[in-house]
Amino acid sequence: MKTKATIWGFVNSVVDGTEGTTWITPKVTAQQLLAEALKEASTLIHLASPHQILSILDAVNRFRPSETADSSSSFSTSNKSHGLSNVNKPTPSASSKGTAGGGHGFSSSGSVTSSDSQHNALCQQNAYMSKQENAGARPKQYKATSKFKTSESSTKKSSKKGVIVKTMRDNLLCPICLDLLENAKTLPCQHVACKKCLEPWVASKGQLRCPTCNTRQKEPVGGVHGLPSNFMMNNLAAEMKKLDTQDEIETDFTFDYTSWQSIPVAETSYLEILGKQFKVKGSTAKVKLQFCDVQGQPIRGKSRDGITAFVIHPDGEKIPILDVAFRKRTGDYTVSFAAEQIGTHSVEVTLNGESVVGSPSKIVVRPNGIMDRTLSPTLHAPKGILATPDEIYVTDESDKVYVQTDWQDDWDGFGMDKPHHKEFTQISPFGIAKCNDKLLITDSYNNCIYVYVHMVCMTNFGKRVMEQPTGIAVSKDGTIYVADCASNTIDVFLPNYSHKRSIDAKGNGSLKHLALNQSEDRIIVADDKTNVIKIIDVNSEKVVKFIKTRISQALATPFGVALDHEDNIYVSVTFDPSKLTPKKGTAKHFRRKGAVMVYNSIGYFLGTIGEKELINPRGICLINDDDDSPRLLVVEGGDSESQFGCIKVFSL
Repeated sequence: MKTKATIWGFVNSVVDGTEGTTWITPKVTAQQLLAEALKEASTLIHLASPHQILSILDAVNRFRPSETADSSSSFSTSNKSHGLSNVNKPTPSASSKGTAGGGHGFSSSGSVTSSDSQHNALCQQNAYMSKQENAGARPKQYKATSKFKTSESSTKKSSKKGVIVKTMRDNLLCPICLDLLENAKTLPCQHVACKKCLEPWVASKGQLRCPTCNTRQKEPVGGVHGLPSNFMMNNLAAEMKKLDTQDEIETDFTFDYTSWQSIPVAETSYLEILGKQFKVKGSTAKVKLQFCDVQGQPIRGKSRDGITAFVIHPDGEKIPILDVAFRKRTGDYTVSFAAEQIGTHSVEVTLNGESVVGSPSKIVVRPNGIMDRTLSPTLHAPKGILATPDEIYVTDESDKVYVQTDWQDDWDGFGMDKPHHKEFTQISPFGIAKCNDKLLITDSYNNCIYVYVHMVCMTNFGKRVMEQPTGIAVSKDGTIYVADCASNTIDVFLPNYSHKRSIDAKGNGSLKHLALNQSEDRIIVADDKTNVIKIIDVNSEKVVKFIKTRISQALATPFGVALDHEDNIYVSVTFDPSKLTPKKGTAKHFRRKGAVMVYNSIGYFLGTIGEKELINPRGICLINDDDDSPRLLVVEGGDSESQFGCIKVFSL
């Protein structure tokens, strides 16, 4: 790319050959300088926001590389401020090297061959044209030819280009994922961010708040989807990817948390790294760390000796990081690791025993579930699901409990019309849990819990206590927790089925499925009436956390709840993406959608699964084989959109 910039009496060009021609304009106003910069940097003119333009110009104005002339006489520049631009006046120097001055204005980016006579002639021309301009005459332009040494240090040229490219790249990074913008959306405050990042960001905040300036923004019609797309920023980000060179390569790399990858930075070619990026495209966990000193400058040294790095997993395990790359030219230290699990990781880095500025750094590894298969039994109104590596149990509100054995191979359609009772009993099964060799199933019709052994009813309990039982979970010590939809309480039963107490879930809610966080003695329950997930402390019997379920500002109705072995919370939700228009008040019809939202144990939003595959998800469960990756099973159906029910299996 060829660029030119004009400054009073001084030549400033970057050309691809050994000789270049520039125009010398005696005096440049701030407006002319801005117009010239935008005109000549043709690949950079598509900035949509004034924030980026001002940031880039400010960075370029501060850019003052040193130059080496190829003759005994060279120029050194001094500055005088004229508004927003500076005037650089060439003065003779006996030194063989010239240094571009500080202040504001563009500096030279090539070595200029000159002589004293040429210098005097230029000064006379500049003085004459300044006088003509002051008298109201239109300034003339003089054509000057200058030679540029392209055989000098290529490292200096790379550094000069690198400053501009890096500045541009920094202004094209999404403030949430810290990667180049993708499908950029413009907020009312004129800041931008990726659409895929804004959706979980808004869901975690419960409102549209700018990730850059942290100000609350007015929610447009349609939530994040209704924000205007910034096509110019998208185009510029695409062009920036093309401008990346080997000298300026960075360890921009994303991982799915199930991936095991290493990133040799300095020794790997650009094309090889692009190939690795393509292989993990769609991952959401960014694991790039680059630390600077307190002035914001890269840490510099002669080697990577003395660097020690650790990653602390969400479960508190501290593991050393061996992949520490050092770039001698820039002095950058880059620490990379492959995360095993979703959640918030903390990375600690020390240099010669002292903590690096920016350490510890928090990295959020987000879920990236992929649907493997669909099991299609004849389900009509499924409510709950329980699965082991060998069996699947599905409760169906239409008086049935389906059982499938050896489901890993295929669903063979085997099912039981209903569990066996000694006498005819109409039931409406909802929640299901297993305790040793017994199945516990809640019945929202008879308002009790049935106990089955080999699908034969042995007993029931809770009829005089509960009004409409729904979700059920059993702790390791055999204590049974049952959600009561009608009374908005959690009923606690001892292993001998005697009632112990009732925990008030607060508010006027309607409880569905629940799960137990046994490491913290907490109950996580879905409330589909108030669209929240409630975290209840078992000991204090108080609601310690309310999690509002939203997807792109659309309220999402929670139903199923499950926890993984790290106590991350999985919640099945349904939502309607339609929004009322503010003028007419009429709703545009959108097909109802579903998803599984994922939070960490304290309620921090991590991401969504199955937003494209799910329509009306109901109960969910997780299984984790020792020889395989964790899997999420979601039963859905029971509405006009999804028609017949099915089970969808996601690999995590």
